[in-house]
Amino acid sequence: MKKILLLLLTAIFTLPAFSQEFSYEGLGFRILDESKCELTGLSGYSGDGRLVIPETVVYNAKNYQVTSIGQSAFWYCSSLTSIDIPNSVTEIGYYAFGYCTSLTSIDIPNSVTSIGDYAFYGCSSLTSITVQDGNKNYSSIEGVLFDSYRKILIVYPCGKTDSTYQIPNSVTSIGYCAFEWCSSLTSIDIPNSVTSIGHSAFGWCDSLTSIDIPNSVTSIGESAFQNCSSLTSIDIPNSVTSIERYTFNGCRSLTSIDIPNSVTSIGQSAFWNCSSLTSINIPNSVTSIGQRAFWNCSSLTSIDIPNSVTEIGQGAFSCCFNIT
Repeated sequence: MKKILLLLLTAIFTLPAFSQEFSYEGLGFRILDESKCELTGLSGYSGDGRLVIPETVVYNAKNYQVTSIGQSAFWYCSSLTSIDIPNSVTEIGYYAFGYCTSLTSIDIPNSVTSIGDYAFYGCSSLTSITVQDGNKNYSSIEGVLFDSYRKILIVYPCGKTDSTYQIPNSVTSIGYCAFEWCSSLTSIDIPNSVTSIGHSAFGWCDSLTSIDIPNSVTSIGESAFQNCSSLTSIDIPNSVTSIERYTFNGCRSLTSIDIPNSVTSIGQSAFWNCSSLTSINIPNSVTSIGQRAFWNCSSLTSIDIPNSVTEIGQGAFSCCFNIT
């Protein structure tokens, strides 16, 4: 019995050390299973800005295939100018290339089946994301990343210098942070095919002066136009039922806005610091106004709150000094 127990304990402690981390040629890796590993980041890398990710690596005399790039793997690797991703990689994690501010272009191999949200967040020099032919999950048009059917616009590289962009008619959804930090864009044409605008989709597009949202759009995510500081006007279609949190937060040039009768709620900090807003129409359909919804709308002189409103959050009109 003791011999059997000893053999079992020996077997347990000699199992492959899954999740064990190791270094290989200046890169960090984590073992996923008996044959696969994940790239976790740089570990003493001293290259010239161009990084070639190997397809296989060796640890303890055993080969492991690199199948994924981990979450935040290259976060703030500001010296990287180009990265070659091998065909062995199937997954790219959340924030994988976040704030790689010198990265100008990237090629996605046809093996990749999953790209995490915010994978290219803050890549201010990125002008092109190209997807290799044959990829079953993703595609690209002129450097813009889409799903394979081109129904979801995933990322418009914020290093592109075009002042205008027309979203293809195939698109039904604008993804999370799709245009965030695209400071060169002054106008964007949204087709009638689009039904949803994601969280922070146009956040910090500080050159965007106006945008027409078609009636096909039924949902606008929170922070969708946050800090679009040059936005002077916007029409919210009758198809939208709520203005989410922080939707127009920091739109300092916005002077007026008409809220359609379809809207029933105005979220927390929805118009926070819209300091040029002089008038706003709140329809009878609205039942709630969130906390700090109009905080520091310092140009507002009056506002009519309809009888339908049963809830007003704390500080909804704080720092609106000119309201009489």
